[in-house]
Amino acid sequence: MVALLLKEQRKNILMFSRRHPVGHSLLEDMYIRILPARGWHVTWMLPHDEPEAGIKEVDIKGTRAFLYPRRPDAWHTHLQAVAALREQIESRRYDVVQVRNDWDTDIAALWTGRRTAHRCRIPFLFQASFALWFSSRRTARLDTSAKRVPRIIRTEIQNSIVKRLRPKADWIFPVSEVMKTELEEMGCDPSRMSVLPMGFDCSIKPENIDPGPVRGRYGLGDRPVAAYFGTMKSARRLDVLIEAFAVCLKKIPDAMLLMIGGGDAPADMEQLKQLCSRLGIRHNVVFTGQVYRGDVFPLIRASDFTISPYPLIPAFMSCSPTKLVESFMMARPVLGSAIPEQEHLIEGSGAGRIVAHTVDGYVESMIEYFSNREMTRELGGKGREYLEKFRDYNKIADELEELYLRLIRDKSGVSA
Repeated sequence: MVALLLKEQRKNILMFSRRHPVGHSLLEDMYIRILPARGWHVTWMLPHDEPEAGIKEVDIKGTRAFLYPRRPDAWHTHLQAVAALREQIESRRYDVVQVRNDWDTDIAALWTGRRTAHRCRIPFLFQASFALWFSSRRTARLDTSAKRVPRIIRTEIQNSIVKRLRPKADWIFPVSEVMKTELEEMGCDPSRMSVLPMGFDCSIKPENIDPGPVRGRYGLGDRPVAAYFGTMKSARRLDVLIEAFAVCLKKIPDAMLLMIGGGDAPADMEQLKQLCSRLGIRHNVVFTGQVYRGDVFPLIRASDFTISPYPLIPAFMSCSPTKLVESFMMARPVLGSAIPEQEHLIEGSGAGRIVAHTVDGYVESMIEYFSNREMTRELGGKGREYLEKFRDYNKIADELEELYLRLIRDKSGVSA
């Protein structure tokens, strides 16, 4: 994603992001709702998988968007698309360029952002939202298809280019303190970094979201419910969660598990469904399929608690999990594995528990939470209170605006 702030009003932002629709908490809340409400005008440039459609303009909740074609899993086509959009980019004058890393737009976004900032002599900002330098390499090496070797080569080239361009940023936004440390070790200047963590828009009130229709649709009734939401990719090792739930059912046979999402990994989701069938628990597990972000909130409210499982591998250690923050946002406690950001939020708020990412690690706490629904409601309230104090996007937006304007002023040498 590339964000460009226009000189004319100092409040126009152009973003290159990974896909349409945006569907990301920070991007939607900050750049579609909060900043536009403060007078910022956002224009998106997003790839789509319809090559014959060419470049088309659409509206995203009041923000302007240009959709451009790409061939799936081919990052170099983003460079071609960006070249086709050059007239759109270079016909306007900007104040700031901000690039958000994504799986397959990383090089195109970095190249375009850095080039624009250099040509226009304006600040270049980089937002590191996920440790792609670990995960992309691991994913490539686990590939068993005929494309494995070309994918490994491409990944190494991509990581090399990103490593060279990232430190050239005037400012970097890591998503967590752990990621900030990783970037320092990679040669980035700590004096030009500040953490931009996952937060939430506190104007969204959980009491205004009715879980009744969801409980009716999925036949949940008044049964105790746990929920997982997010990707179903095998790298998450969700088989551990399924097997733990099967053990829980021996003591609490009416419990239910919502598995929310999975549109990005249908084959892996099918493997999880088959595992449920083999364990004889298929009727206690609901796979919702792909759900857009706004529709996730009633599902969270329909649950008693949520689970945020991460294997303890390098790709996940610097994450700032959306699922944990949005569970707290909906006043639901979380059982989470011991990645640093989850430890910080769960232990700091008291709204959940850190558990080992093993079957035995989940079972005891899941049984306790299924059995004590009044307790889970009290814990969920603590999570909401904690986020209102420390992770309110409206307060984070104050700091962002101040930083943008200071960087503009420092770079241009005039008052912003």
